[in-house]
Amino acid sequence: MRDTQDVFFDARYWKPAARAAERVGIATPLGMAVVYDSTVHGSWEMIRDRTNAACGTVAAAGEQKWISQYVTERRAWLAGARADLRPTVYRMDAFRRLIELDAWSLSLPLVVRDAEISLASLAANPRGCYDGPAPGSRVLAVESPLERGLDVRLLQLGLSRRGVDVRADGIFGQGCAKCVRDFQTGQGQPATGSADISMIAAQIAAV
Repeated sequence: MRDTQDVFFDARYWKPAARAAERVGIATPLGMAVVYDSTVHGSWEMIRDRTNAACGTVAAAGEQKWISQYVTERRAWLAGARADLRPTVYRMDAFRRLIELDAWSLSLPLVVRDAEISLASLAANPRGCYDGPAPGSRVLAVESPLERGLDVRLLQLGLSRRGVDVRADGIFGQGCAKCVRDFQTGQGQPATGSADISMIAAQIAAV
């Protein structure tokens, strides 16, 4: 899924952003990131023209001054835009912070909005990503270490669809085991607190 998303974003957003940045003379990684963000988020051309009117072209003002002015112009526009866009001023605040840190090369590691960006974090699974053993390939129970993964998440989602107040966090802990026991009791089944293959399959079918 991540590979498919990367291919799509590369064709739809990154390549057009790189061409747009090259046309106006933007070359630093931070400057490219600002153009890319605006290409994804929209209105690059409009804010580009406003920035040119405010401080001149990139060639005239210099890239760093121009990008700084662009971020100012874009933040002001977002703050006065539609209600669904106004909360996204945080994007420009994050760029402003990087400008203040003189992080034009975007050398790693970085911390952006309290999130670590490093080679280790980029290689890790995204937050909220549930992988692991194939659903239905193991019995789920409270173990040490706790069992976690996509199969646990799907079990929890299935139970939730059936009215069980379970947190779908992908972790089979004591709370999840209690929810399984309560569900089993309600179904007239032995309240073991563990989910066998047939129970997992039934809950996945409910998702």
